[in-house]
Amino acid sequence: GMSAAQLARRLGVTRAQVSKTEKGELNGTVSLKTLQNMAEAMGCRLTYAIIPDTNVEDILAARAQQQATRRVEEAHKHMALEDQTLSQDQITFEVDRLQKDILQNPPADFWDDEA
Repeated sequence: GMSAAQLARRLGVTRAQVSKTEKGELNGTVSLKTLQNMAEAMGCRLTYAIIPDTNVEDILAARAQQQATRRVEEAHKHMALEDQTLSQDQITFEVDRLQKDILQNPPADFWDDEA
């Protein structure tokens, strides 16, 4: 591999600065611009990506399910005050129906967390 002294010469900085940057990379304080410059000096390119833990469709479905459940539960509480409760089958049906609606037309607050 390339030594710190060789990389420093390519970057036009001191070996101490390269060492400081490497430590910054380990503790998460180095900037993307600095990493990009280092990559270019080594004849490479920097690739930066945010990758979801699961597939995006599952994330969206889970979030829509969460919102649908919350909305149906809120409506059910109000209905119970008026002695108009839903059966568990009706609740499940409404949550599923609302989840599909939310996925087809996500509301502006789709990613807002509950207060």
